[in-house]
Amino acid sequence: MEKLAHFIIQQRKQLLAGLSLLVITLTFFINNNKLSDNWSNYFDDSFAVVKLVKRIDGYLTGVNTLEYSLSFNTSFFNNGSFDSSDSNSSQNIFNPNYLTQLDAFEQWYQQQNKVVKVGSLSGLMKELNQTMHADDKDWYRVPSSSELAAQYLLFYEMGLPQGLGLDNLVTIDKKASRFSVSMTDAGSDELLALDKKAQAWLEQNAPAIKATPATGLGMVFAHIAQRNIGSLLWGTLIALVGISVVLMLVLKSFKYGMISLIPNIIPAAMAYGFWGLTYGYIDISLSIVACSTLGIVVDDTVHFLHKYIHARNAGKNTQQAIKQAFSRVGLALITTSIVLAGGFLILAISHMNTSATIGILMAITLIFALIVDLFLLPPLLIYFDRDKVKGDNS
Repeated sequence: MEKLAHFIIQQRKQLLAGLSLLVITLTFFINNNKLSDNWSNYFDDSFAVVKLVKRIDGYLTGVNTLEYSLSFNTSFFNNGSFDSSDSNSSQNIFNPNYLTQLDAFEQWYQQQNKVVKVGSLSGLMKELNQTMHADDKDWYRVPSSSELAAQYLLFYEMGLPQGLGLDNLVTIDKKASRFSVSMTDAGSDELLALDKKAQAWLEQNAPAIKATPATGLGMVFAHIAQRNIGSLLWGTLIALVGISVVLMLVLKSFKYGMISLIPNIIPAAMAYGFWGLTYGYIDISLSIVACSTLGIVVDDTVHFLHKYIHARNAGKNTQQAIKQAFSRVGLALITTSIVLAGGFLILAISHMNTSATIGILMAITLIFALIVDLFLLPPLLIYFDRDKVKGDNS
């Protein structure tokens, strides 16, 4: 440990410049990570259900579904925002304006990336209109009047098997209809972005439709994922600042508290940057890595700084204090970091991808923390703490 400390002190300029460049480079790639969660990627191909999902996804249906409840916007009708040739148009889902704009919304959705199938009332109405005109393809369009549309739907409902109705398609008062979008493999960020895009399209192009945000199991998990990922990352950052404040009070030094902030923050930043360079996503499981490893990273920094400050208070200069800190805790830091990193790497063989990625990223974070504590923290102490003792020529 003394030889290692001597080497670090002698090469402090090169280490400070090289590691600073490495930190900046890896941190730059943090933005490559998408904050996205996809339940279909939780397990690898060794599970039969995963093989089944991948086989049907995009062929029979999509693994994600967006559900809308699209109601007739009575305020636009009452304000005369659109003209209708049918003066007796009722203010419900049979209104030709509503059906026409619903059909346009369906066609817009079918053109979006990763959309497999779209189901809506307008599609059923077009099929019924064609059927009632001897399957003439020229009649594959929405009915021209609300009365005709209502009669078509009544005729269709009466033809359904006993016990079945239209409850899964329209509301009882006929004020809203169901609009379903089936999507192939997509992350939570893609689902939320597509729904936001759809809401904007409806606002600009469908005044007769009063939309609600998309729902469905996929959207529920998408919102949960985005909120939890953001909260965990921000919570970790706040915790780091709070820990540094506590260290300032415990160490009775603003300088040491600020210096401790660097080796506490950098390992997680480097790990997420490396992850952005290689994998490129952060889901719920990976968002906990920073806060999960925070305690271990802070412990390493506190142990080193405590031995260093103890030596400084005993009258040793910066270089001597660094050598003493290495001799007291250097081997312990290396041993515990390697053991913990090796333990987490065992998770990499898990068939559950969330467990495997957590283990890999935690191991990477701990290795970076060890590198920062041994090779970056001492040069920082030399340059920021060399004026504490008279005659210190470091």
